[in-house]
Amino acid sequence: AHHFHMEFDEDIKEFKKNIFRDDKMYRLGLEGIVSFDESVTEVNIRIGTSFISAEQASLNLEREIPPGTTFEGLREMSRRVWNDLLARTELRDIGNSTSEEGDFALRTWYTNLYRASVYPRMNFEYDVSGDPVHYSPYDSHGRIFPGVLSTDSGFWDAYRTVYPLGSIIRANQTALQMDGWLNAYKESGHLPGWASPGTRGAMTGNMQDASIADAIIKGLFADDDKANLAYKAILDDTESMKASNRKGLKEYESMGYVPVGRGIGDEVAVTLNYALADFSVALAATERGDSAN
Repeated sequence: AHHFHMEFDEDIKEFKKNIFRDDKMYRLGLEGIVSFDESVTEVNIRIGTSFISAEQASLNLEREIPPGTTFEGLREMSRRVWNDLLARTELRDIGNSTSEEGDFALRTWYTNLYRASVYPRMNFEYDVSGDPVHYSPYDSHGRIFPGVLSTDSGFWDAYRTVYPLGSIIRANQTALQMDGWLNAYKESGHLPGWASPGTRGAMTGNMQDASIADAIIKGLFADDDKANLAYKAILDDTESMKASNRKGLKEYESMGYVPVGRGIGDEVAVTLNYALADFSVALAATERGDSAN
């Protein structure tokens, strides 16, 4: 469930709720309608959310947007945080012949850098003791687990864009993301190729292995226990047919490629992706001193 805690700076005149049976997009969705006196022309709303509980949503609100926080103050704080991140890179030789082309190149770079920094989402919260906890979309009972969790990311293209860049300009955040993917592995039994928030089985191949291997080689895991678990996760992935990670595995192992004409699908793409992923795993094996694999 998605829990909300809202606080208004004006008195509520009326509150109504309605349950959508089927609005062509959602089933059993909840709608809330809040009304104010006609004399009210502006309302400031502080909103806290949680996948854990309404109480956690209230706690998140107090921590992230405490009472007295203004809209302008929050916007300025967000601007400073983003500027600090974007300022970690500098284009020194754009290679354009006119100032207009140079301005366009700068806007393009920093816009893309912003977008590359939005995902994956970190899907965890801090409990009353300040420890990270998360609702697990991989658990059939919807239980709460300790630690961080990563989600909303597909590795099919991000393995060669988002993750290598992040490992260079904000290694600490990428390390946190990797810890989140390890928890996904522990709770689901495999590394998700596309999580939203749980495994969606979208996108072909299993390029998550390349990203995890890169993190192992770059030393982004805090200790040997995490690095060993990460290595085990990608090693398992080379022999896994869970979700959509390794379709055509039998043919790939026996023939060295995924053949057409057997109803597998994406044969050329998965062959290339498996080869690159396996090469990445081999590099991680060398890093971990595993000559057997």
